[in-house]
Amino acid sequence: MEYNYPLTELIGLLTVNQIKEVLLPKNEVLKSDIQKISHDVDRLIKERDLKLSARFVRLVIYLAQLDLHIWYCKDQMAEHPADYTHYLVKAHQINGIRNKVKNLISQYAGDSAKHTNDTPDGLD
Repeated sequence: MEYNYPLTELIGLLTVNQIKEVLLPKNEVLKSDIQKISHDVDRLIKERDLKLSARFVRLVIYLAQLDLHIWYCKDQMAEHPADYTHYLVKAHQINGIRNKVKNLISQYAGDSAKHTNDTPDGLD
């Protein structure tokens, strides 16, 4: 294994790197990292004999979408300094939902780590 992370964290890392791969094409270091992470994910899935389900696929897709929304908020904070606080609060709220999703993935994956900041603070 390249990384000594729980499966849930590897999946989270993979979703962020996939976003970077789309936004920063031709980055060979990023491609190499994705291959290493993918290898570790495959290994842990095999070791734990985890079965793929539609619910799990949906959770991973949801996680990736939330990561993309957080990325967007960070871009907006840089582009619109006057609205920085607005986008910071929104990113924090989305991160609370993201942590809820990661906790659900952790249950599926058999990981013991739990993300505690899982309140969306008023975000519906």
